[in-house]
Amino acid sequence: MDGILVVDKPPGISSFGVVRQVKRWLRIKKVGHTGTLDPFASGVLPLAINEGTKTVPFLAEDQKEYEAVLKLGVETDTYDRTGKITAARDLDGFRVDKETVKGVMRGFVGRIEQVPPMFSAVKHRGRPLYKLARRGISVKREPRVVEIMDIGVTHIGFPFVSFKVACSKGTYIRALAHDVGRELRCGAHLSKLHRTRSGPFALKDAVPFREVEVLAEGGMIEGEIIPLSQVLGGLPKLRVEGELQRKIQRGRQILVSDIEKSPFPRIDIGEPVRVISSDGDLIAIARAEMGYGGPVEKEAVAFRLLRVFHANAGGIR
Repeated sequence: MDGILVVDKPPGISSFGVVRQVKRWLRIKKVGHTGTLDPFASGVLPLAINEGTKTVPFLAEDQKEYEAVLKLGVETDTYDRTGKITAARDLDGFRVDKETVKGVMRGFVGRIEQVPPMFSAVKHRGRPLYKLARRGISVKREPRVVEIMDIGVTHIGFPFVSFKVACSKGTYIRALAHDVGRELRCGAHLSKLHRTRSGPFALKDAVPFREVEVLAEGGMIEGEIIPLSQVLGGLPKLRVEGELQRKIQRGRQILVSDIEKSPFPRIDIGEPVRVISSDGDLIAIARAEMGYGGPVEKEAVAFRLLRVFHANAGGIR
């Protein structure tokens, strides 16, 4: 049982809480999540299972997609509905129409600077900001460059604005809602957040959280786990067999002499590749140490092993 299990996280539980429950239901020790979701948020939460934890640094998670709702007229210290109200404005005299709201939100498309919320896991002098925030301490945070690829308003019923957003990894939708409110001069906070995509994993791939328990008890959960080779399908592959396969599984580097008769992937120096066995199993992830058409000293390392997987961990479907 190795790979990625995509869970549709419900609101009201932390990402760590989901991991803890899934470990218990699947009766395994190695489970990790990629891309934390706040407890009040819901949606796509990819979980790495057993050997799948070794793939996490190589997963393409650059783009996230969300459906969200912000509430105008109220600011909170967490920038979402779980926080304490820090400012409020009566919207009865609010003279901004729907087109103005849409125009302000479209103005955030592109590469922007975003200041992380105090209630976040970003560290200040080695301590997470949220721990300082809980003690009432606020510190200066350096802005970070993030990218909003697309944003679109789907419904406006003042004081609520529903929208969809596609953005880069590291974007805080809570901070986006806060900044929209500041731009509109009425304040705002995030009322609802539902992640519909995290990198290559979409909501259609996700198993509802409580269904994981049912499938695990029925012995059917393995059919929902995306195998390792499929998870890393975007990486070039190097197919090996026989004695070389056995050497790699024992941790020996891949030399030029090992692959001089094999097809050499056209790949740049430093890029990762999947090392696939003759049976179609993912046995390793390696980094190219020489580019295509480069020098061919037979004892030079051609691919340096970064991760080695146990035998039969996640074959190709």
